[in-house]
Formats: sequence, structure tokens, C-alpha cells
Amino acid sequence: MDEPIVSKEKSPFTITAQKLFEMSSKNLCNGCKVEGNIFLNLLEHGEFCRDCIEKGFEREIGDETERKILIIIYGKDNVYAIEWFPYGYFENLLKIGEGGYGSVYKAKMLTGATIFWNNDSWFMEFDGTEHALKKFSSTQDFWNEFKVYTECMYNNGYWSVPCHGVTRDPIDKQLMLVTTLAEDDIRSYTRRHFAEITWYDRAKQLRELADNLFVIHSAGRVHKDLHSGNILRVYRDKWLGTRIVDFGLSKYVKNEQEKDQADDIRGVLPYIAPEILRREKYTFRSDIYSYGMIMWELTSGRPPFSTIENDTSLAIKICNGLRPEIIEGTPECYADLMKRCWDNDQSKRPCAMHLFNVTFNWAENRDDEMEKQFAEAEIIRKKDAIHYDSTKAAIMHPSVSLKSSILPNTKDINSSLAPIDFTEMTSNDYSLINIKDHENEIQNNPTEERDELEIPDVDESIKSNNQENDDI
Repeated sequence: MDEPIVSKEKSPFTITAQKLFEMSSKNLCNGCKVEGNIFLNLLEHGEFCRDCIEKGFEREIGDETERKILIIIYGKDNVYAIEWFPYGYFENLLKIGEGGYGSVYKAKMLTGATIFWNNDSWFMEFDGTEHALKKFSSTQDFWNEFKVYTECMYNNGYWSVPCHGVTRDPIDKQLMLVTTLAEDDIRSYTRRHFAEITWYDRAKQLRELADNLFVIHSAGRVHKDLHSGNILRVYRDKWLGTRIVDFGLSKYVKNEQEKDQADDIRGVLPYIAPEILRREKYTFRSDIYSYGMIMWELTSGRPPFSTIENDTSLAIKICNGLRPEIIEGTPECYADLMKRCWDNDQSKRPCAMHLFNVTFNWAENRDDEMEKQFAEAEIIRKKDAIHYDSTKAAIMHPSVSLKSSILPNTKDINSSLAPIDFTEMTSNDYSLINIKDHENEIQNNPTEERDELEIPDVDESIKSNNQENDDI
């Protein structure tokens, strides 16, 4: 078996801190001598521009037919290897997913195995293990995702889908990440298994999701594209849990605060915080809003606002406070936390650590009152589960997109779309009005996913003075 020989003391490229593409105070590249954005580069042991760092990475790959370790990450709790896998190591590639930033393939590894470091020794997965190969829409998207993986693996190990290495498609020459193959995303899983998913299961998923989000925020990053399609259920030889993926948009919060929000944003409209629709700056609390929408989806079995038109009008209503109607039978403590997560005032939203603490108690350490609420909710869930129709739940308004896209800016908003008082009208009332208008269109054109969606720029007149609070 072709096994790489490595030692903990000596490796070709080590990461001992969050320094891959970390900005330098210098502005002259040691390689090409060109002025510009300069980064610390552990591979070349100097300060170089991004182009020179990427060229150094290519030199480290060298002979693409030879398997080798590219990076050793000495994390806080463990040691992780990022390998180079020759493309010929994989067979039976099957495309299993596509999103706004690339495509995902399932493939079987023919020879060798993925290596890990644990308890002062290396151990390996068996030959023939199926892996996921992720190809990106651009080189920039690859490097963005690769950087987030290395940073967060240093911070907290396998907080996301385990990333084992890199390979290259010999046809288009695009680099691909090699990761553990996930079972499913929670959107599809929830819809297919909604009738048997208990309130305990939901609490456990939310606890794991909060833990993932805390690691990302602890690295100083915001995800910026958090929705149920970007959260996977992962197994290896055992259950690993719920994991956040797709970091093409992820950025440092401090960098987001130093620039104006771009006119064009990406995302899936119902999961995007109102302050982002108003083109304000991303904060940690913008991700928390998305978390609240995922909480609602777990209770309903369908994405929020999926039966109504996702357009300028909906964006304005979201900024004015429209939220999905709380599902009957939701525990009071669950509903209260969910409403705090999607509060229009982001300073009132909890931080990721608070979410973890609360959901941990729901899943593992309920007091008598929590136990009572969840027990009563479970009785209602079992009664209502027999009426859930997964096929009907998959039918969505033709304007709904569940893929993140480059979203054009729509500045011209009809002045007749004045702010609406929702105190006397629930989201269910609003849904019924829109469903009546579009019922025939939905039935004749059912869709689960659309490739493009315009998220409008909400007019300045409806901006609110939300106080920023970036505690993690």
C-alpha cells in the first residue's frame, strides 16, 4: 500500500497558527518585488503576494502522480495532515451536488488511505473508502475555503466536514478538496425524515450547529451564507455530527467593518438578516439570524417563505419585521430563543456560545420545566407527524432559490411599497394571500431549486439604527 512517510518533528509545510494568507504590515512582495497586498507565507518562510504563495504551493505539489503530505497542522488538541492525492487514486466519480461556488462529487479511493494523527501515532482509513471531491467555480473560491479549513482545524480540529487533502482535475486543471463524504444536508434529511425526527433530535442538531458556529466566530470570521443546504450530516466510521460547510463567502469580521457593503450580495433570501438587505455591514449576529431561520425550518419541515414570492416586496417586509409563523406545539423555550435569533435589532440576538449553552441543556441537561415543555411538544409532534407530506413540502413558489447566487442590486423600489404593520397580520395570513395569487403557477411549475435569485437593495427610507454587537 502506498503510504506517505512523515514524522511529527519534520514535515514539508507546517501550520502552527492562523497564518495562511494573514495580512503582513509590509507592502512589497519578497518574490516578485511588486507592491500590493502582502501575506505571511509559512511555505516560503517570508512575506509574499497571493500569486507567489499559490506558485509556492504548486511547487510543493511537484510530481502530481506522487502522493505526499503537503501540510501538517499542529492544532490545539491534535495534529492533522493535508495530503496531495493523485487524481488516479479515485474512480467512479459521480456528481452529487452543485451550488453557487462549485460542484461536489462522490468518488472511491482505490489505493492508500486517508491519514490522521491521534494519541502520538498515525492511523488510517481503509482502502476503498468513499470520499467527497469538491471543485470550485474559481481559484479564489478554492483558496478561500482552504484557508478557512486550515484556520479552524488549528482552532478546534474537525469542527466541519473533515478535509483530508487536495487533488486536481486533469481536464480543466482545477484544484479540488478531498473531504469525508457526508450523508446528507439537513434540508433534505429533515424533509425526508420529518415524521420521525423528535424534539430531542432537533435540540442535538442545534447544539452541534451552535458549536460549529462558535468555532468559526472564534476564528474572527462570519460565514455569510448559512442555510440548511450548507449544513451536512457526517459519518466516517462513526457518527461525527452536524457540520457547517461552504465557506466561499466567509470573511474576517474586522475586514467587513473596514469597508462598505457591496451593492451585490450573495445568499438565499429568507436566511439573510435584514441589516444585510439594507446593505449594512456583516457581523457575527448576521449569522445568528440565519441560525434562527434554520431553527424554524427544523420545526416546519420546509424552508422559510418557500410558498410565496421571494422578491423586493418580501425583502421589505422582512426588514419591517415579517417572520415565519411559530409552528403550533413548539416548546416555549425553543420559540423564545428562535425569536431572539431573528430579532430585527441585531444587538438583541444571542451569541454563538449562548446558543451552545442553551441547546446543550435542551439536549443533555434539561431542568423540570424544560422537560415538561419538550414532553408536551413531543406528544403534539407525534400526533401531527402523520399529516406531514414530504412531497407537498418540496413544492415551492417558482421564484424561490435554494442555491446561493451572485445577487444583482435592485435599487429602484416602488414607492407604493410602504412599511406594513404586521401586528394584526401573521405570516400565515400573508402566505395565504400570496398562495391564492400564485396557486396555479406553483402547481404547474413545482420546483425545489432555482439557479438565480435577485435579492433587492432595500430603500434607505426603511433603514433602522441597529446597534452592532460582535460578541461571539
